[in-house]
Amino acid sequence: MQNIFLKKHRLLNKSDFQNLRAGSRFFAFGIFVFYVKSNNLETSRLGIAVSKKFGNAVIRNKFKRKIREFFRLNNILLGENLDILIAPNFKTINKNKLDVDSIFCRVDTDLKESFSRSFKK
Repeated sequence: MQNIFLKKHRLLNKSDFQNLRAGSRFFAFGIFVFYVKSNNLETSRLGIAVSKKFGNAVIRNKFKRKIREFFRLNNILLGENLDILIAPNFKTINKNKLDVDSIFCRVDTDLKESFSRSFKK
């Protein structure tokens, strides 16, 4: 039961997403853009925003599942009380002319690097 990604660990409401984007720290790393803000809850929460220009619904949902799986397996949301919003960085994706398959190959490595550099300071 320790590797479960519960509903309380997710950003679910539109107002939560808007509040997070409005007053948060912002940084881009690899194929991801991160918005981070502390919260007053007892747990951290993760939100994933993928626009339609990323691909069709099957591709967008696969991308979100891979990100959730990474967080579920690595227990990254434990500890600090943060709200984290992750979105694809289209500037990097378009600059490097990445296709969907190469993006999915980079998800785990880019997430590991970004969290080791930014969140573990």
